[in-house]
Amino acid sequence: MKNFFLLSVAIIPMMWGSAVAQNETTPACCQCPKAFEGFYLGANIGYGVGGVTTTAKRDAATAIGATAVHQTARVSSRDNVRGVDGGLSVGYLHRFCNLAAGLDFTANWVGSSVSGRATSTTVAHGPTANGSVTANASYKARLENSLQLAAKLGWVIGNALPFIKLGWDNSQWDVKGTASFTPNVGQNFVVRGSKDKRFNAFLWGAGVDFLAVRNVSLGLEYTGTAAGSKKMIQKNGNSISIKPQYNKFALTAKYIFN
Repeated sequence: MKNFFLLSVAIIPMMWGSAVAQNETTPACCQCPKAFEGFYLGANIGYGVGGVTTTAKRDAATAIGATAVHQTARVSSRDNVRGVDGGLSVGYLHRFCNLAAGLDFTANWVGSSVSGRATSTTVAHGPTANGSVTANASYKARLENSLQLAAKLGWVIGNALPFIKLGWDNSQWDVKGTASFTPNVGQNFVVRGSKDKRFNAFLWGAGVDFLAVRNVSLGLEYTGTAAGSKKMIQKNGNSISIKPQYNKFALTAKYIFN
């Protein structure tokens, strides 16, 4: 009996120590290293390509003699936009084992631009007079800057982090344009001007970051945006509007505070 008691006294602490050690053991998933996790500052440089759809419209009445003739004319063209694009970013990424999720804010300064010209002829009609209207439009548009906020979701594979992102883009476009509407009878109309406007757009993207050293990653990234149409220049029933779509391919670098 005495020997059993002594044996129990010896075994119980050992079993207790083993149980405590097992309870304190971190689950395998949480043993993943925290690479890529934390707040970061980044920079990017790349090239942007896309398209801008420009539409010049006239929808107004014109006096032809004593008759008011309603003139409707429209000309539209889609032209390629391209140029160098770079910016700075700040964000945070959290690791859930191999899953990584976070937010990213990027400010870009852009040199992408586009110019175009188009001509179209349509019918002008009125109560007692008819004719045709030829619409001519020329313009230059430049993407000046963009602010982007996006949610990121990725999966860590060794020292690589492939990811996707979805979010919102707010970009400033500068447009200089001239539209002329020439009827076969009646008065010519010309609208010209220059204006800056900001466009809200849906943003999507994908990329991959590679951990160069513990706190520095280098990567490749694609970002696309698509905005709705907005009137840039408008006067007396004449207007010029644009609808931009933009894609950017960039090299990125980030410093991670972890």
